[in-house]
Amino acid sequence: MTTNSTSGYRIDERVIYLMVILMILSSTILAFRFKKAEPCSVVGIAVKATDYFEGSLISFHAETKGGKSYRWDFNDGTGSSFGFPSIQHSFRNPGTYVVSVLVNNHCEGYETVVIKPAPVIARTSLRPEFIAPVTSIVNKPVTFEDTTNDAASWEWRFGESEIVDARTKKASWVYRTPGVKTIYLKVNGRQDRVSTTTIYIRDIEPALAPYKPPAKRKHSTYVIPKNIPKIPDDPESTGSGSGDPVAKDPTGTVPPAAAEAQKPAKVADIQADEMILMIEGIVTGEKKMADFLPYFCEENIPVIYNGTPMNFNQMFNTLKAIKKRKKIERPEVQIIKKSATNCIKSMTVKVDKSRTFLGLQIP
Repeated sequence: MTTNSTSGYRIDERVIYLMVILMILSSTILAFRFKKAEPCSVVGIAVKATDYFEGSLISFHAETKGGKSYRWDFNDGTGSSFGFPSIQHSFRNPGTYVVSVLVNNHCEGYETVVIKPAPVIARTSLRPEFIAPVTSIVNKPVTFEDTTNDAASWEWRFGESEIVDARTKKASWVYRTPGVKTIYLKVNGRQDRVSTTTIYIRDIEPALAPYKPPAKRKHSTYVIPKNIPKIPDDPESTGSGSGDPVAKDPTGTVPPAAAEAQKPAKVADIQADEMILMIEGIVTGEKKMADFLPYFCEENIPVIYNGTPMNFNQMFNTLKAIKKRKKIERPEVQIIKKSATNCIKSMTVKVDKSRTFLGLQIP
């Protein structure tokens, strides 16, 4: 009996596995890109304001369908704001500004706003004065009170609505969202009788840690060292204007009270782009906490990091744990300063993680 044999070849199983993996990877990336490529609806911006002078409070609202995320840019050097379809903003300088909003990270809308110079105030004493807290929390009433002597009518705007919120000398408001809010008061219906300030609204009231009594110290024998050299007078430690030297401890450290007295009245002015580079330096390990303190009004300022209120020290430790710059996209920063000293009193920071799939960068 004769057996016929057919010549042929056999495909390596590893080649088949590789082709299946490549097909799954390609399908996943294609599905991801298709999901991200959803069509854009028309994005319009509605603008409302009593007037359009520098310092006036102006309301902006994004008019679109299917909006899930919003990023506002006012093109005036204040950085970007995130999270809400409606926002209020005041421009510090006159000029023409193109306001933009990015919806769902890929649909954009634009509107041009012309800001006029504010009327000249003949006497600065005409500017209204009112009492307002520096911070508060959401869903808690906040009280504001005007102390202007000759005020007969009032227009309050508390930074969360698009209309006049109150018309009484003393008014209260309950904030529903966290963040930095601008308080605006006009008295007697005159544009030259306007004052503004800001208030920081926290998301929740931080819980107080339970009190723990200090641990009892063990008794120890302390030996007074002998032949301690006398610390020579330091001509640079002389107090400003008093002629008296500033007391130092044996290590040469200036006491906190004296250090505060030596702090300059006005700090160096830092812009949002420079702060972005410094924040990137936290991730790479090039920047320490002490590098930021010269620009802050206080040692640990409040921040909103990716929509969550916290203090700067918490944000610093969070960014420091990332360790590699390539793991994040370029940060976005909005700085709130005190005009009298240029120091930063609060800021908003948004840092997106870089998106990867199986080690590949996804655009």
